Amino acid sequence: MLCPRGNGPVIDVLVRRALAAGHTNPGWHGRTRPELAEAEATHRAIALAEMANAPVYSSTCPAAEALSEVIAARDRGRPVFAETCPHYLFLDSSVYDDDGL
Repeated sequence: MLCPRGNGPVIDVLVRRALAAGHTNPGWHGRTRPELAEAEATHRAIALAEMANAPVYSSTCPAAEALSEVIAARDRGRPVFAETCPHYLFLDSSVYDDDGL
């Protein structure tokens, strides 16, 4: 199983910037992990798996852009699988937008 969340250095920079600006409420967890980073990491995991002729399984796929990478790979006939969690389908991050948290 490959985890597509391999953009730790990018996330670390975004977290440091958020903390330096005093952004500590729960909403900043998601803001420091942008969907584009998730999609890029998913694309990279799929590309590496293609080179190794190996399947890919993502245990969580919360971002639509990452899912697009999975669909594109499957359309090419690659053995790429992903699952998501119900809260990614039915909830959004607006509950965390309260700066009082």
